[in-house]
Amino acid sequence: MSVDSLISSAKKYNWLSDDGITNSAMVIQKDGIIQITDAIKQSQWQEFESELAGINRSLIVITDGLPKKWVTNKKLKVLRVQSVLHWALTDFKPYLKNYNFNHFNIKTSELEYDYFLMYGRYEHSREAVVKELESRSSVLTNSLYSRPPVDNNPGRSIEDNQIAPLRSTQLGAVNLMENFNTVIKNSQRCHCSVVLENYGLLTETDGTITEKSIWPILAQVPFVWAIAPNRIQQLTEWGFRPNDTPRTDLRSLTEQLLWLRTEFADPTRAQKWQDDQGITINHNLNILKGLLDRIDDEIHQQLVKL
Repeated sequence: MSVDSLISSAKKYNWLSDDGITNSAMVIQKDGIIQITDAIKQSQWQEFESELAGINRSLIVITDGLPKKWVTNKKLKVLRVQSVLHWALTDFKPYLKNYNFNHFNIKTSELEYDYFLMYGRYEHSREAVVKELESRSSVLTNSLYSRPPVDNNPGRSIEDNQIAPLRSTQLGAVNLMENFNTVIKNSQRCHCSVVLENYGLLTETDGTITEKSIWPILAQVPFVWAIAPNRIQQLTEWGFRPNDTPRTDLRSLTEQLLWLRTEFADPTRAQKWQDDQGITINHNLNILKGLLDRIDDEIHQQLVKL
């Protein structure tokens, strides 16, 4: 059976936007299969497993990036499909094949900003990261970033810091191709991108990866990760390398960004840091070019074992 036919036969749940854990446990016992879209917290998975403690037959759970170490009930056969990233890589395929990737060899004197950071749709865990960085006025002072409005504070878009970004629900499905030139060209105006993945530094989230992690690789700009440990582990397993050692808590991330700003402020050190990133940038681009095929192969290997 193909993964497409499996997915089409499975009822879909999103545990982070609905209260469907108990219902999904009932449905999987009836249908033998469910799909959980988007990320999963470890506490949610544990609750789901506890609902199925007495099952006596194998059941299939399709997820995006559930860590193998979370699965303690051997009757649950977990298929990891990275659906969001797979969709993004499929859309990006023509660009990965034909785009002129030559940006990393640049003069830092031509760069206008320190950091590029995208945060469009409100989310509690990402808000905590951006709010902390904004509270330290010297971190994002000279940065190109977006954020949604919160309480009485206005939002800001990449194109205009006086205008809040459109929510993805306003745009319909996120249109990656419409965003392509905006994201690539603006990130190339900055010394470094900050990859703020969904759910930020929330430790108990799984290894689901989105298009947010691949934008700076497409742009051939250095990046640091503002993402949770299981996502770092997944990206590292695929072979990706950030341009500075990953931090997984707010204090160390803030210290990292402050330190890098001192490098960017000195013309000689800034150019040396940028020049030193060429090997890593090219390495990540080569990994990215083969990632869709690798994910397809990993899915196939999982299907064989079901």
